[in-house]
Amino acid sequence: MRVRPSRASDLPGREWRQFKLLARDSWRRLLQSLVCARDADPLQFLLWGAALGMMPTLVTAVSRMLRYSAIAASAPPPEIIAGLVMRDRLFFVIYSMLAAALLAALIWDALFPDRTDQEIVGVLPVRPRTLAAARLAAAAGMALAFATTLSVPAGLLYGFAQLSVPWSGPLVRLVAAHIAATIAAFMFVFLALMAFRGLVAICAGERVAARIAVALQLWTVVSFVEVFLFLPGVLAALGRQMQAGMNGPTAIPLVWFASLYVWLADGETAWLQPAVTGIIATSVSALTVTLLSLLPAAWIGRRVLETSTRQRAGGLMGIARGIARLSLQTPRVRGMFVFAVASLMRSRRHALVLATYIGLATALSVVQLISATYSRRGLVLDAPSTVLLTVPMVFVFFSVFALRSTFAIPTDIDANWPFRLSPPTARHAVGVTRRLMLALGIVPIAAAWLAATATVWTLREAALSSLFVLASGTALVELALANWTKVPFAAAHEPAAVTLRSRWPVFVFALHVFGFLLANVQLRALASTRSTLWYLGVAVAVTAGLRLRREYNLRLETPTFDPVDAESSVVLNLSEAAN
Repeated sequence: MRVRPSRASDLPGREWRQFKLLARDSWRRLLQSLVCARDADPLQFLLWGAALGMMPTLVTAVSRMLRYSAIAASAPPPEIIAGLVMRDRLFFVIYSMLAAALLAALIWDALFPDRTDQEIVGVLPVRPRTLAAARLAAAAGMALAFATTLSVPAGLLYGFAQLSVPWSGPLVRLVAAHIAATIAAFMFVFLALMAFRGLVAICAGERVAARIAVALQLWTVVSFVEVFLFLPGVLAALGRQMQAGMNGPTAIPLVWFASLYVWLADGETAWLQPAVTGIIATSVSALTVTLLSLLPAAWIGRRVLETSTRQRAGGLMGIARGIARLSLQTPRVRGMFVFAVASLMRSRRHALVLATYIGLATALSVVQLISATYSRRGLVLDAPSTVLLTVPMVFVFFSVFALRSTFAIPTDIDANWPFRLSPPTARHAVGVTRRLMLALGIVPIAAAWLAATATVWTLREAALSSLFVLASGTALVELALANWTKVPFAAAHEPAAVTLRSRWPVFVFALHVFGFLLANVQLRALASTRSTLWYLGVAVAVTAGLRLRREYNLRLETPTFDPVDAESSVVLNLSEAAN
């Protein structure tokens, strides 16, 4: 068989075919990374997630249809209607920007190919720029798809709502303005963060970029929750400044795309300059991220391959080994404990899951404290109160379920080979998971709460409050492990759309009972020694009852961890691109 040598004229067509195949594969990997599942079809889960993300904008648009009609019927001054419309437009724009920041944090690693890409695709006749361009195109395409999902339905509804405004233009123009401004704001934030990620990766390395991703995830989650509390006042003030003549806030990106919205919807040329600034900023961000992705692609690939795969998890690993030696007798169980701590400390994907839950706990706690500050009684720090006692309980609740969700996501299925050589029992798996939740979630929060309250409360109140947190958290751990059989970080994770669809009301109800109702009970229990003993006794009884029932059921259960077929082969499906 004679092999025809490739011609220079065939190279562009072959590179284009390679790009299409790699971009399609990058889409699949990005979708799976969003739900932390490599071997499952995440489409249904993502559909429900997108529907959940659309809810705030759709609810706002529907409510404005009723509100604008009622206000227009009362014939108020034009400046009042203009102020309402301006605030709502600002809300849609800033929501798109926050959603873009969240998506950027979730697919932070999409810009540059990782070590696996270089080891598999790098040895094939594929140019580094082709692989980098495919990853960038997949990330940008996903961002555009999410932006369109958030913008189009809300834009249609809000366009109909604006028809009640006396000076509104045609419906097509209003809808087009909404879609264009919100998508442009979304893409600006996404591309700017991707460009920033590229600069950090080139200048400081992947480890620093991973830490920034965790911080970005935490900030985004907190901002999403706080935005619905503080944003109305901020948007009202910003809207008044914009209506007054654009003398101050023109350097804010939010103003750029709000101005684009007003210019496209109403045709007022006074908003043209900041609107053009937004368009230029988006174009510059797109150009920057493209250059940072393609130009150093070969150098980045070599650096990824030359970088040692060994990562240090810091002093926490030493503490984990010490805890394992002191509290765990079986070598098999000690190995599972240390393996779980190492996996948690070295995996950015798991750190993002933890950051999401901790961000929710932080946001809810801040809302509680600020609401109490502006209440009639005010926030009192030098004595126990329901508001203050709620803070550690909320953090304990989210920490337990954050760790449970994180343990269900594998680091790498191939890494569970020690468990295949010496399979643990289901009792071992549950026991290690229980100790991990106590050591990483419950005890640190109780200790931090004791240190914080001991300086402002009496020693008795601080000690008893921390003991309440510890006892309640231990009972919650037993409840969270009611159906648990997985070896932490060693079993495949398949996202279930039914969890997102039907279990969130149960989760919210449990949070209300554990975080808020138990705080009221704790405040009363602090009043007397008898009440304190009752609270601790009930907590110990619940913990013991759940533990005994779980131990009885574990006799017939087997641990869950996935075997690996050593004889299986991986098909890359790149033959078409190599022809």
